[in-house]
Amino acid sequence: MSQNVSRLDVFHIKREKMRLSLCLFCFSILFLFFIVCSGSEVMSDPALLVLYGSQTGTAQDTAHRIGRQAQRRHLKVRVLPLDGYNVADLISESLVVFVCSTTGQGDPPDNMKNFWRFLFRKSLPVGSLSCLDCAVLGLGDSSYPKFNFVAKKLHKRLLQLGAGMLIPVGLADDQHDLGPDAVIDPWLRSFWEKVLVLHPSLSDLKPLRDDEPLPPSFTFHFLDEKTDQRDDPARIDSEQTVPSESRPFQARMLFNRRVTEPSHFQDVRLIEFDISGSDIDAPLGEVRVPLWVKKGSLRFPKEQETPVIMVGPGTGVAPFRSALQERVSEGRTANVLFFGCRSESKDFYFRSEWEDMTKAGNLRLFTAFSRDQEEKVYVQHRVKEAAPLLWDLITNRKACFYIAGNAKQMPAAVCDALKETFQQEGGVSAEEAEQMLVAMEKKGRLQSETWS
Repeated sequence: MSQNVSRLDVFHIKREKMRLSLCLFCFSILFLFFIVCSGSEVMSDPALLVLYGSQTGTAQDTAHRIGRQAQRRHLKVRVLPLDGYNVADLISESLVVFVCSTTGQGDPPDNMKNFWRFLFRKSLPVGSLSCLDCAVLGLGDSSYPKFNFVAKKLHKRLLQLGAGMLIPVGLADDQHDLGPDAVIDPWLRSFWEKVLVLHPSLSDLKPLRDDEPLPPSFTFHFLDEKTDQRDDPARIDSEQTVPSESRPFQARMLFNRRVTEPSHFQDVRLIEFDISGSDIDAPLGEVRVPLWVKKGSLRFPKEQETPVIMVGPGTGVAPFRSALQERVSEGRTANVLFFGCRSESKDFYFRSEWEDMTKAGNLRLFTAFSRDQEEKVYVQHRVKEAAPLLWDLITNRKACFYIAGNAKQMPAAVCDALKETFQQEGGVSAEEAEQMLVAMEKKGRLQSETWS
């Protein structure tokens, strides 16, 4: 019996030692965590990381603007695209600004998609970013249904992960009378005020004046004229199959043709390139242009019989031209196009192509020439006039509706015309019409691609 008791005592002693060791280990980890979080400024100079997600370069420009402001305040700073940064290192950062735009139907830009997928993993523990102080600045366009959707969602996710938000999310709007700077400028002033509170030592340093030059961002090395072409970064690797921004395809220009009447004040050009990759000389082009292709945000239905309704005034018709060419070649004939311009005789883009498609039964065309009569007529007016057709296509044949073009007033006016169609033809209330529009957008049956 005594032998059994002694063995049991030894077992309990070992277990208590293990518990004590585990407690000491956990305490050490928590102590180090506290030191890292609370003493980061003591252990190292303050530093700022600016991460951006940009599709067209606007968010990138704003990120570098913040970087220059940081330099003028004698703050160490790095400016990087989100997918150019190892997101796993975020737990070791102390001060970060996220600048991001929203593309297409509420999608993140191409250069932050990997970051986006990682950050929204369900396996990330709550509180994993509790050492991080940060701020989110969104660049958007309120004419889109999902205005600054990426910035809003990123801000919410960072809070879920325990990050400390220095100031509310900034929602810059291209549609503002003063442009996006109407939001960016005061947002930055608030941000720097918070940074000075967070790092009081910066208050002792006098910021550089705006006219004082900053250290250069790039260094140029001039090469000899006889540099080996194999070292030329602009040359395309013969093994490369997909051209990209860093390795563009050197395309031959086939023609550069004006598509507006010579007396018209707008000089709009249709430029075509040879992308076949051959070196055959063409009589119309000795110019080689670096090209790469970025996917657009518009997604067309895969079903053969699903109709598409496209509203593309002015240069907004460009994405629909290629879509129609592809659809017609595949035998998809349920196509409706609303095109608008100033004058039928001056800027009716691709008129002959639309007429040929119409004669062949591949297209129903509605036009609005705003300056050809005393009272201005726009595409939204033609949408209202075609209410019975649109109601039938959308409700009975599940048509998809697309808008492309200038973002100022046209998209909202077209959506209003569509809601009026629902009310007029379907007998629904204004609220129900709005809900129908929202439902179409959520299902991808209402899409827009507009620009300022």
